[in-house]
Amino acid sequence: FYAGYPMSVETSFIGGNIATNAGGSKVIKYGNTGHHVLGLEVVLPTGEIVQFGGKRRKDSSGYNFVRLFVGSEGTLGVFTKAYLNLIPQPGRTVDLLVPFGSVQDAIYTVPKVITESKALPTSVEFMDRLSVELTTEYLGTGLPFQEKANAYLIIQFDGRSKDELADIYEKAGKICLDEGALEVFVADNPFTSEMIWRVRRNWLEGLRAFDPYSSTGDVVVPTSQIPKMMEEIKRISERYGVRIPCAAHVGDGNLHPYPMKPEGMSPERWQRIMEEILDELAMIASRLGGAPSGEHGIGFLKKNLLPRAKREEVELMRRVKGVFDPNGIMNPGKLF
Repeated sequence: FYAGYPMSVETSFIGGNIATNAGGSKVIKYGNTGHHVLGLEVVLPTGEIVQFGGKRRKDSSGYNFVRLFVGSEGTLGVFTKAYLNLIPQPGRTVDLLVPFGSVQDAIYTVPKVITESKALPTSVEFMDRLSVELTTEYLGTGLPFQEKANAYLIIQFDGRSKDELADIYEKAGKICLDEGALEVFVADNPFTSEMIWRVRRNWLEGLRAFDPYSSTGDVVVPTSQIPKMMEEIKRISERYGVRIPCAAHVGDGNLHPYPMKPEGMSPERWQRIMEEILDELAMIASRLGGAPSGEHGIGFLKKNLLPRAKREEVELMRRVKGVFDPNGIMNPGKLF
């Protein structure tokens, strides 16, 4: 079982996951991609082929180059081999689909589920009403309580036995109901679980079907700051007069706001406004103790943000880049 499980699992590749240190829905329990990379074979800009790490699980012999290259977005070298840590497949899983009447109730329930449940969740995902409406319309399906719910949590637990999971989800479900959930739906078989996760996995594709002109944000904040970040998204939505549906890996503080082009606005004008909105949200996240990107990476679309969010670190990054790639031939124009 490879626990580095991005939501784009059907379309992404291991190399890209490593290059961006991708996250996903299971980070809260199993960590992001970097937690599962034991070693890398890399072609350096000089043409040298080197190996960092390997099959060994421990190594305190000097600098950890594996961690340096994970998330480097191809700016230091080309990955040609990866040694990944696999873990035993969980025996069973159960998913809870939890509708709430308000976004605030859903968000404030998350830390209680994480700290007061009988086990650490594998995933805690969030979708707001507009996200669910557009995605289910795109898929031609639906979710329970869709006409009343303004937000949903998808909570997954894994365990060794059916009885163990029943004990876990009954406690988690009670926490959700005590915090204002409209209902708690239990999916304890592959068919019903897939119905739920299919909606979450297709969130981005669903929104793009209705608005192909927009891009998604990828901000990350400390989990304690998620309520504040959600308030800021709502405030900016109202100030600009645009809809901003949002899905999130709320268990680890990674939010994906998706500003949508107003009807009748030209794509050219919208591109400028959308970039302004996403830049503003990224800088708000940074001021809240977060970062412009939680799992997608910086690339060239966000490279103007990095010096503003991490000024001192960027200068050190430039120096490291200069050591490995003094001629700047590796993925030029990315990161900074």
